[in-house]
Parts: sequence; structure tokens; C-alpha cells
Amino acid sequence: MRCNILMACQYQVRNCYPPCLLLMLNTTSDSLRSYSMHSLIYRYINPIAYCALALTSILLLLPGSIVEQSVLWLYQWWPWPSSGLMSDGLFTDKIVHLVLFVACGFFFCIEWLLKNRNPLSLFALLLGYGMTIELLQILIPGRGASLGDFAADGVGAALGMLLANKFRVKMLKRQLESV
Repeated sequence: MRCNILMACQYQVRNCYPPCLLLMLNTTSDSLRSYSMHSLIYRYINPIAYCALALTSILLLLPGSIVEQSVLWLYQWWPWPSSGLMSDGLFTDKIVHLVLFVACGFFFCIEWLLKNRNPLSLFALLLGYGMTIELLQILIPGRGASLGDFAADGVGAALGMLLANKFRVKMLKRQLESV
């Protein structure tokens, strides 16, 4: 669908303007910047998505003792006084799950949209990945499965995918404007 719209716009532009003007339109700094941005996205989105997945796996499967030591170390540098929810670690844990799955949802959704795949299947895969992480946390000392963490994973994946869709729409508009 995306390619058809772009091809139609390029066809209309080529048939409406003289060739010398088209040469000037194609070499503007905006179109060059747009092209280089798209080529960077196409080239690096796959490794970035898998790095986000690896980081998510590593951080969510750390043993509980390491997580507690890390949280204590971070609280030394935290500039604001911690509230009761923050000191229990409940709120922090949900935020970590949410942020990590926003990143995974965002980068994988961009990759899937570039390959014209169904985003709902990606959402199902990310939910399955979140469930697998929660079940694996049962086996790790000091960690446990939580329905709240699974919900945070799902909400984070959905938010990341929504952000990716907004990003895609913005990039398409910029690409259409540069034609």
C-alpha cells in the first residue's frame, strides 16, 4: 500500500513538471536528508530491535540479589526522596517492564511494518515473550512471576507499537512532501 501511494505521487509529479524542475526538486537538501534517514532506518532497525530484545532478556532474568544491589546503588544517585511505592520496588519493577517492552514493541513494529507483516501477530509474539519471561522468573532465585508484570509487558508492547505507527506515519508524510 505504502509503495503504491509513493509510486502514484512520483508518477503525478513526473508528468506535471518539466525535467529541469524535477532535477531541482530531487536534489533539495530535504529530500537528501529524508533519503539518508530512511536508509539508516532500513539498515539498522533489525540489529537495534534484537539488541532491545537481548537487553530485555538480560535485565528481566537477573537474579534477585543483583537486582536488589542495583536498586540500592541507584537510590544513592536518585536526586529525589523515595516514596513508599518506590522503596518497595513494586512501582519500579512495573516501570522497568513497561519501558523495556515499549522499546521492543517500537523497534520490532517498525521492522515488521517495513516488511509489510501483520502487527497483531507481533503483539501476540511479544505477549508470548512476556509470558515466557514471567515463567522463567519462577526458576531464578529471588525472582517471581507476577500478573502485574505481565500486564506491564502487554501495555508496554502496545504503547511501543502505537509509537512506531505514529513514527511510520510521520516518515511517510515527510517522504511524500519531499517528492
